[in-house]
Amino acid sequence: MKKAYSNKELYEIAKENYQTLRFHCVKLQMEGYWTQPQQITGLTIQEQLDIYLQALLLMFAIHTGRFEKEQNHFVRAIPDSNPLSVAEGEELSQEIAVSAQKMITAPPILLQLFALRDKEKKTHLAVMFVDTMLNIIIAMAYLDEQEGMGLVEFLKAYMEKVQVFLSDELKYLSEIDEQYVVKKMGSETFKTGYVRDEVEYARILAKPSVQQEGTPSGGVRLHKETGNKSEEDKHKEVSVKDKVKPINDKKIKNTSKKTPVQEKTEEKKQTEKRYGDSNKTVKKPKTEKAAPVKLDEETIARETAKARLELEQARDAKRAAAVDKLMEQLNELVGLESVKKEMQSLVNLIKVRKMRANHNMPQMDMTYHMVFTGNAGTGKTTVARMVAEIYKELGVLSKGTFVETDRAGLVAGYLGQTAMKVKEVVEQAKGGVLFIDEAYSLSSRDAGDDYGIEAIDTLVKEMEDNRSDLVVIVAGYRKEMERFLKSNTGLISRFNKYIDFQDYSNEQLVDILSMMAKKAGMTIEDSALHIVRKYLEDMDESAKKDFGNARGIRNTFEKIVTNQANRIVQVDNPTVEQLGTIVKEDIIL
Repeated sequence: MKKAYSNKELYEIAKENYQTLRFHCVKLQMEGYWTQPQQITGLTIQEQLDIYLQALLLMFAIHTGRFEKEQNHFVRAIPDSNPLSVAEGEELSQEIAVSAQKMITAPPILLQLFALRDKEKKTHLAVMFVDTMLNIIIAMAYLDEQEGMGLVEFLKAYMEKVQVFLSDELKYLSEIDEQYVVKKMGSETFKTGYVRDEVEYARILAKPSVQQEGTPSGGVRLHKETGNKSEEDKHKEVSVKDKVKPINDKKIKNTSKKTPVQEKTEEKKQTEKRYGDSNKTVKKPKTEKAAPVKLDEETIARETAKARLELEQARDAKRAAAVDKLMEQLNELVGLESVKKEMQSLVNLIKVRKMRANHNMPQMDMTYHMVFTGNAGTGKTTVARMVAEIYKELGVLSKGTFVETDRAGLVAGYLGQTAMKVKEVVEQAKGGVLFIDEAYSLSSRDAGDDYGIEAIDTLVKEMEDNRSDLVVIVAGYRKEMERFLKSNTGLISRFNKYIDFQDYSNEQLVDILSMMAKKAGMTIEDSALHIVRKYLEDMDESAKKDFGNARGIRNTFEKIVTNQANRIVQVDNPTVEQLGTIVKEDIIL
């Protein structure tokens, strides 16, 4: 089938159908149908709708094996919220897939409520719910000019699960095939879902010529239209025919108007085909009636609470595993023992704080901003990046982004522009960590202007205004950072977590060098390492400070690799072992 709609149109169609669902869910809530389920589950009716819809769309993606960029965006964009925490641009995780499966397996609470209302008020909202859900699934199936692969099978399986809640006259929805999908996509109700005016909706269903059994419908128009048609109806019919073509280029049965004799003959043929010769007495197969709709509130409450708990536990387990992995990466770094200890204590504090919140226990105010002090090359930037990711997994930050800057990135060339520049950088860092290296330069007496002070004043205000979703980490030398924090009375009160990064020992620097070589697929001979170790030991304090710890050892490694390359090019047909080995002749420092 040639795609009848662009991606933009499909998004608009799905969103409009979603708004129709929301409209009727609000009606349920206003009439008191959601009062008891909400008291037990703690979910609003819109939250329940979003979870159910997102889970259903994810199950369709799993069924078809397609969860690419557009499908990912569709699942997150159509509901008003993202209850299953589907990450942008990432593959579908096993945890989310399991949560979606459990949500769809649980009793469909909203559908049960709509069916109950239908029974009590003689309405037809259960079929509205199902048919509108089908519209959204179909819209997703045709993204990126796909041909709805696997769509019919999925819709049939879904209808088998929910048809018990539909009245007998609407059982036609279970008879889904490719032609049904074509007709549905050509109907006006595909674009918006069922009409939102229930009075109008009831009037449409009450028309005498209800659609005959076994004929798939394209939406709310359940009756078979007969008689003369208006020019507007004829125009719509022609435009739909031009726009929608059969799936897989299969031909649709000719529906041009027949004479009364032709119609009668055709009807007789279809009857004989289905039930045999009309002269014979044949009993039509009995249609099993749907079980009476009953709303078991205890079951609803129990299953919903169970599904919600399992969803939360899956999220918590995923985040805990991510935090453990990040802490493992931190612990694998050479040295930084005091830093690792401080970070583990901070993680433990945040975890216990969340436990207390879950039990509605009192919480003291806590600031997550930090001061990193230490010489150059001691790993401050590396750890700051990890903090952004750890804070995200702990729920402190929403995105975990990392923005690194310094005086040049915050101070402008003219008075008044610095504040705007600081605000722009803070805006980029919202939801994550803003890392300001050599922050003391903002309060340097040697700067010769007031721009740095303006940047500090603006930063303090932005930290206060965005304290719920922004963490600022300032870094620099110990003495200089003390002066920086005293430059503004608001700074000290906002930083209460100090982590000091000690210089690496000579042996730790040699270990870092070996790790760099290993990551580059190379090995360093012991005799070569001995030369490096002796070189570090002979440095005085001033030279070592200029060397720059890990930064200096990285520069040293690059020099060694260059020396090794200059030696290897003089060897005819070097072996793999020679290419990957650093010898003492390469250590020219």
